[in-house]
Amino acid sequence: EFEVEDVEYIRHGDRPLLARLFKPSGRGPFPLMVELHGGAWCRGDRLNDTVINEALAKSGVAVAALDFRMPPVAPYPASLADINYAIRWLKARATELGSRPDLVGVMGVSSGAHQAMLLGMRPRDPRYSAVALPAGAAAVDAGVRCVVLCWPVIDPLARYRYARKLKEGGKPYPDLVDQVLPCHDEYWRSEEAMAEGSPVLALERGERSSPGIRPRPTPGGRSSGLSTSSTRKSGKRKHGEIRGKLILDFAATAAYKNIAF
Repeated sequence: EFEVEDVEYIRHGDRPLLARLFKPSGRGPFPLMVELHGGAWCRGDRLNDTVINEALAKSGVAVAALDFRMPPVAPYPASLADINYAIRWLKARATELGSRPDLVGVMGVSSGAHQAMLLGMRPRDPRYSAVALPAGAAAVDAGVRCVVLCWPVIDPLARYRYARKLKEGGKPYPDLVDQVLPCHDEYWRSEEAMAEGSPVLALERGERSSPGIRPRPTPGGRSSGLSTSSTRKSGKRKHGEIRGKLILDFAATAAYKNIAF
């Protein structure tokens, strides 16, 4: 029903980065989803979400599950540069992969979902798009058709501050706290970077997202987009604390179910 292949999409020195391709059988063109694993920005690889990616391929969606640089190799924004490059690389080769450049989307899990959202909002950010495609490649950007978020760390700074508050209060607190905090420190290096790389805070600062990304209604009729109204009504400090708690709780649920967060 589908083929699986590992390909090298970029190399840093003597270190290759691989994409695992899940290619449905048939002529296509098929939607192509760039899939980003979770792991608190510091753990995991392209094999994390194989169960999800196989199901997508069986349903007629091609998938490219990525490896990308993580600490201790490199902190933020190195992973975003790798993923941005991979999206452009895949769009330039979409036809030979049985897809089309305008059918490429990005999907992520937890910290991977955070990166998916940030890339969806900033496809032409010069830091993320700094690595040029090989000479002669098609001139494409990293804009995508859609962004799919699976329990995203949508506000890294809020989660970090909430986890730190729990730790400072002493035991008992969730074991996840002691896993989350070091990864935040290794990947982001500072709270200023967490704030800069927070999709929620970027929107609250007035940063405009990519024109191709629009909120879609959920089955209950409510928009799945991000809103800043609750910040204005309840105050930034309280809203940030609630957001951090929700993000940490989602991660704890995922970890309990043996899903990478």
